[in-house]
Amino acid sequence: ILMTSGISQEKVLDIKMDKSNLSGENFLSPTVCFRIFPTIRDIIKKNLESTNSTILITSRAQCFRNEIHVSNSSLRRLNEFSMREYIFVGSQKEISSYIELFKEIIKKILNKLLIDKYSIEEANDAFFIGAFRSSSKYQKLLKLKQEFVSLVDNYPLSFVSLNFHKLTMLKAFDILNLIEDKYSNPTSACIGFGLDRIMLILYAVHGLDNKVLINFLKKLNL
Repeated sequence: ILMTSGISQEKVLDIKMDKSNLSGENFLSPTVCFRIFPTIRDIIKKNLESTNSTILITSRAQCFRNEIHVSNSSLRRLNEFSMREYIFVGSQKEISSYIELFKEIIKKILNKLLIDKYSIEEANDAFFIGAFRSSSKYQKLLKLKQEFVSLVDNYPLSFVSLNFHKLTMLKAFDILNLIEDKYSNPTSACIGFGLDRIMLILYAVHGLDNKVLINFLKKLNL
């Protein structure tokens, strides 16, 4: 398990004036895992002989999404938000068991937080657009994504997502060729926690008094 601190690289770019800025490294990432897979690739390269168990990395970072199809501009949908992710690379069987274990742990934590009004639903990523929109349909068709969804002001709000990537990320980041003989049915997955949304739900459940909420969380000792 590798734990990273917050990943943050801020750049002010005027892509209208300078077309040389139109490279992948100069764009804001909609997820944490997109920035972690290159690190996973480097770890595997350095430890190729001993790579045979599931790799798990956790990281927190700012994510960015311009979901222009969402007309409402409340705090439920932000252009920039904070996310904690757990990213897995390994065999399909092992990762599936880890995801189920994490799901049960999440339920227990939510119970301690007194967040009991939620559902677990099949979903797809809203940030797939244009030529990549078929990836979104593919997710839902094969049940590759589930979300924990709660109601805030009678509005459904997803705050945890469980995502199976199949071979998509392993191929995109040149990892598959390094591990295909190391694992049975190699794959990757991630679990994302929307930290801002979790705070909104906590405020909805416990009220807006910060002192009361902080004291409640301290007593839990999570």
